[in-house]
Amino acid sequence: MTLGGFTDQEGLGLQFEYATDLFKKETIEKWSAGFLRILKQAAESPDRKLPEISLISDAEKQALLDAWKGKTLSVPQDKTVHRLFEETAARYANRPAAAYNGAKWTYGELNARANRIARILIDRALV
Repeated sequence: MTLGGFTDQEGLGLQFEYATDLFKKETIEKWSAGFLRILKQAAESPDRKLPEISLISDAEKQALLDAWKGKTLSVPQDKTVHRLFEETAARYANRPAAAYNGAKWTYGELNARANRIARILIDRALV
C-alpha cells in the first residue's frame, strides 16, 4: 500500500494505492477517514500533542467501548497470574502458546524461559 500526495486545481490531495487482493475497499475507506481525521485535528490545533489526536471518531470509540462492556473473565481470586500460567503450562505443555517473527514457543517452553528469567532476577536481588 502507498499513500501519494498530489496537487490539482482544487489544491492538495492524497490517494491510497493498494492491492485489492490484500485489502477490502471498505478497509481502505476506513483508514482514509481516520487519516483525514488526524490531518484535520492537526490543522485545526497545530499545538495539539500527538496523544490528544484521535484516529477514530467519538461515535466509533463509544461503539468499541459498548462492544467490550461487560466482557470479563472469571479468574480465581486465590491465585497469582504466574501460578495460573504455570498450571496452564503444566496442562498444555506441548501446545503452541506464542509466536513472534517466525519463532514459536509452546506453553512448556515459555514457562521454562519465564522461570530462568525469574531465577536471574532473584539471584541479582531485583525482586
